[in-house]
Amino acid sequence: MKQSALPSASWGAVLVAALSLVCIRDVSASTEQVLYSFSAKQDGGQPNCALVFGQKGILYGTAQVGGNLSACKGMGCGAVYELKYTAHGWKETVVFSFNGSNGDSPVSSVIMGNTQTLYGTTAYGGGGHGVVFQLMSGSNQTWRETLLHTFMGSQDGSTPFGDLLADSNGNLYGTTRYGPSSGHNRGYGVVFELERRKDGWSEKKLYEFTGAPDGADPYSGLASDGQGNLYGTTFNGGNTNSNCWQASCGTVFMLSPQSSGVYKEKVLHTFCSGSCGDGGNPKGGVIFDDKGNLYGTTVRNAGSKGTVFELSPNSDGTWTETVIYSFGGRDGMDPDGGLVLDEKGNLYGTTDVGGVGGNCPSGCGTVFELTPNLAGGWSESVLHYFGAEGDGTHPRRNLIIDKAGNLYGVTPTGGLYGQGTIFEITP
Repeated sequence: MKQSALPSASWGAVLVAALSLVCIRDVSASTEQVLYSFSAKQDGGQPNCALVFGQKGILYGTAQVGGNLSACKGMGCGAVYELKYTAHGWKETVVFSFNGSNGDSPVSSVIMGNTQTLYGTTAYGGGGHGVVFQLMSGSNQTWRETLLHTFMGSQDGSTPFGDLLADSNGNLYGTTRYGPSSGHNRGYGVVFELERRKDGWSEKKLYEFTGAPDGADPYSGLASDGQGNLYGTTFNGGNTNSNCWQASCGTVFMLSPQSSGVYKEKVLHTFCSGSCGDGGNPKGGVIFDDKGNLYGTTVRNAGSKGTVFELSPNSDGTWTETVIYSFGGRDGMDPDGGLVLDEKGNLYGTTDVGGVGGNCPSGCGTVFELTPNLAGGWSESVLHYFGAEGDGTHPRRNLIIDKAGNLYGVTPTGGLYGQGTIFEITP
């Protein structure tokens, strides 16, 4: 198969930093508005992925439960929804509900193929190991689903948690957390491609993780550099002697296409947390800046509650990791999701717990901003503390940003009914 170059974003994108160069500030001028509260009924519930912009300011996302309440033991198998601004405020509409056989528990974002096409994954359903689906909008405002691939577990992977990535030819790339499985061995996860052909779609396993030293359990999707190389993170694997979850701290990896058509993996960084102070167990993916540096988060670190890191390429092909911020609790803890970058080079993200206020034992989470300082280092600003009455709690995925600098995201819990929210932050 001829490999096409990948865009730097999908349709619709160890040196520890000196703590003396990092400061924390609260930005009281930032305001948060809950745009919608889920009920986990026909409208869906427990959204656990980032939003995506559609045409005319419409937001699309997935809900892990709800939708068709006759499926999945009355809880619903999840749904794809749109959020549209009307003269009467924001209106949420479910455009498709899963029933188990056609997918169950979407925990990743959808991506836009064109104005009337969405692509995404469900973690379960189909044969039980998850599916890749396409939704096409018809003239009567209904959406029709096509299953592009059903994972089998023992052959091609299982449980796709991460977002899809698309290239200029319409081929799709993603990860599965597990697989291929054999007996009691659940497998360590795979990177896959779905190639668009005239007669349908063909799935190809690009890489299979082995645990050590290459990594295990990729939670997130992929990024690309425009040259066909794929970049991502694994939550586990790498250095098996580290003091992290399941005794390994995860990796950042690159997959490069070879002339033979296969992909070669290179570990750009192996986390070791307590041994190195560099962070551990990344759940979110990585993003590029315009200089070719990679940025991401880890959920833990020795002496802190998670980190934001930078990986910079060196002339000899190696990469240098720098922790640019370490969380302490009041400013947030355990950043589960990835980051988003604005035009000025500021980074934005969420933390699952931490912060102040609310009834959450360890804090209800935060939205944060990291701003590069002219003299070096970064300053962290807490844009919002979750947990007020009617507010969401425990944001776990990426934010998206509009042209005016407003941030949009979801929480899987909290809100008026305790089943999650869609929120907007206006800095």
